[in-house]
Amino acid sequence: MNLDNKYRTVSIALITMMAIGVISWLVTLVTTPRWGIMVTNFIYFVGISEAAIFIVVMLRTANAKWAKPLFRLGGLITYSFIPIAASLFVVVLLGQGAFFYWIGGEGSTNPWLNPLFFTVRELLFFVLFYYFAYRIFKISMDNDDIEEPGIDRSLLIRNVPLLIIFVVHQSVIGWDLAMTLYPHFLSTVFTIRFWVTNVYGGFAAMILIMAALKRYFGVKTIGKEQFFNFGNLLLAFSVFWIYFTWADFFPLWYANLPEETPAIYGVMFGKEFGSIHTLRLALGAIPVVILTVSKVRRNTTVLQVLAVFILIGIWIERYLMVIPPLVMEEKMSYSPMIGVTNILLSVGLLGGFIVSLIFAANRYESIIAREPKPDHGHH
Repeated sequence: MNLDNKYRTVSIALITMMAIGVISWLVTLVTTPRWGIMVTNFIYFVGISEAAIFIVVMLRTANAKWAKPLFRLGGLITYSFIPIAASLFVVVLLGQGAFFYWIGGEGSTNPWLNPLFFTVRELLFFVLFYYFAYRIFKISMDNDDIEEPGIDRSLLIRNVPLLIIFVVHQSVIGWDLAMTLYPHFLSTVFTIRFWVTNVYGGFAAMILIMAALKRYFGVKTIGKEQFFNFGNLLLAFSVFWIYFTWADFFPLWYANLPEETPAIYGVMFGKEFGSIHTLRLALGAIPVVILTVSKVRRNTTVLQVLAVFILIGIWIERYLMVIPPLVMEEKMSYSPMIGVTNILLSVGLLGGFIVSLIFAANRYESIIAREPKPDHGHH
């Protein structure tokens, strides 16, 4: 790698930040359970990073010619985060006994709640997804500027399975690391909302990364058209997010079953979580209203600000999926959203996410620079 001094200094600072975050979490783990913080960040960062390649594969499959300069970018984001994703995955698997209420107790005889089956299914879909993601990235990286039917077929053969595996993989994560934390809680819409939210956040993250590549790495093929179209897609998925959030909430509220209502009322009206829930809704609603204005979607600066709002809102949503049930089940003591350990670990993993991108972008800088220009004749 040929990182210049500026990026080398930034990378060292980010790696140090990640190390401090992980160490602070491990230190607190000795005295008090803090597994919920790790699970929150695992489902957040893995979901966003996986959504990146899902987005570009979706655009490639739809033959979105304007998105050609971005086809390799989504794979780069997912590929760069693999080492951190794998490390977090191992930590979560090792800690399952500390945050699942049903291990060794209620539900242990249920095959789905069997710890071994939990490990096997999580590992299976994790490996499957990243295998297809890696293969797509490598083929695209080597041949994206070559128009050959054989290459297109090779990508298509892998594109469609990846779209399916992403949905299944994220659904399994949603079931196992969020919905299952509530005893007897069941929602048929929950996992749809879970992976749609990841794609929503993936669009927001890619807008920020596109802007960074354009500014700091001099990628000239990313222009106003790509930002505007991503703004349109961000608006679409913001509407999807609202729809599936409502579709998940309404049946639980209407049925008012005592075994299910803690999943919504404990968050909405709990003294620790009520204000956080309100903040999460505000951060989700604000972008929807603002993005309806066409001029906003053409303004890259405003898009970046909204992307930050969206990513913070999604992190809060993940926090509210994981922390409340663990507190209710006494698997961990209350962990303030703005707590020292929480902030250090979350910001540290964000630093790890960024530094992995810096290293990957530096490694493949020449390949990014030769990305093909978009075909303006087809959309």
